[in-house]
Amino acid sequence: MGKKTESKALTQPGSWKEVARKSVGPAKAVAAALPQAGGNFISLRGGNIALGGNKLANPLSVIVLAHQQERSYYSTNFDPGKPAAPDCYSYDGGKPHELSPDKQNATCVQCPFNEFGSAKQGGGKGCKEGVKLALVSSDTLKDSDKFMAAPIVQVRLSVLNAKIWAGFCQAFLEDDRPLWAQEILLRNESDERSQYRVSFSLGKELPDKVLDVIALRIDEASKLLLTPYPKLEQAAVTAKPKSGGRRAKF
Repeated sequence: MGKKTESKALTQPGSWKEVARKSVGPAKAVAAALPQAGGNFISLRGGNIALGGNKLANPLSVIVLAHQQERSYYSTNFDPGKPAAPDCYSYDGGKPHELSPDKQNATCVQCPFNEFGSAKQGGGKGCKEGVKLALVSSDTLKDSDKFMAAPIVQVRLSVLNAKIWAGFCQAFLEDDRPLWAQEILLRNESDERSQYRVSFSLGKELPDKVLDVIALRIDEASKLLLTPYPKLEQAAVTAKPKSGGRRAKF
């Protein structure tokens, strides 16, 4: 009888509101401890282009909405199976970000890990200088609503690959056109020296009506690239999604 009474009470109209009222507080506390949204990252490991474990076209046609220099220092070696935030990082190249968990020096230039030979392996710098790009797939431009709803993803380029991007984008920007004025083909291949090597080439030019729509997301992309790294040690451990689960397409 007791079970039947309880079941009946829970199925009465509006009974969910009381349960919801009691659960909102704990849910907010958990949410506050989770990492802040920083967008999805494309992987370039092994000369592939992948997102969420799924391989993408190579070359990949994209719109580069924004780019951002980055310095990052990790006290531990890279582990592909264990995501980690850098101990110290900078977005302006001058000083550590204020939210860096373990600032190594007051300025980047005078930091001991800015010296060649400070890397754990090889003769490079312990603090790596790279660049992040904020991208959307060119396929989303076929429909303005689809483009506005499409996820903005990021790709992080190592120092050697950042130099390749620098040469490409500087030539592109000399004409006083924004990075997003034309489709760009991102190609990736394996490389013995740098693990992977990217190259860029120009795709189709975009008409004004398309550029008007793209312009609506530039500020969003720029802010995304400046998002502080999450404090992973404070985040709740969440289960990995089951294979075959639905996700937003890039």
